[in-house]
Amino acid sequence: MALAAVATRLDVPAPPDTGCTLCDLDESLDVFLAAHRTLRPDVLTALYAECSGDPELRAGYLATVIEPARRAVAATLDRAAARGDLRADVDRTLLLDLLASLVHYRSTVGDRHLQASEATQAIELLLRGAAAHYPTLLSQAHSPHPNHTPEEPENDR
Repeated sequence: MALAAVATRLDVPAPPDTGCTLCDLDESLDVFLAAHRTLRPDVLTALYAECSGDPELRAGYLATVIEPARRAVAATLDRAAARGDLRADVDRTLLLDLLASLVHYRSTVGDRHLQASEATQAIELLLRGAAAHYPTLLSQAHSPHPNHTPEEPENDR
């Protein structure tokens, strides 16, 4: 019953598609964050603890809380790979796990959600190793993109 209540509160936006891998991944981490910000970290921790011991409840937790945002971010990674912005040898699932784990760790173990500036730093750190050519991604991120409309900065993105 608690999972059904949580499902009504979670909002998973569509994956961004600006044509800029750094921008899309930054916004994609916001997809993960948006799915969690509707609930306090202590609520997510308690819910996960309650569900983790029962295989059916755990599957329900994953399907409700984790998978919707994960699928959206996976689509962003697929587009980045198709554009050639990620090295061919990058394990997409592992990269997705790295991005998701940072958000989930902060949501379930930490006392606050991941902040926008921390998310941006994490993406830059990961992509320095995953990008086919990081300087190109960086230059794209700093130039105007036809599909990308800058948003007003938020205090808790």
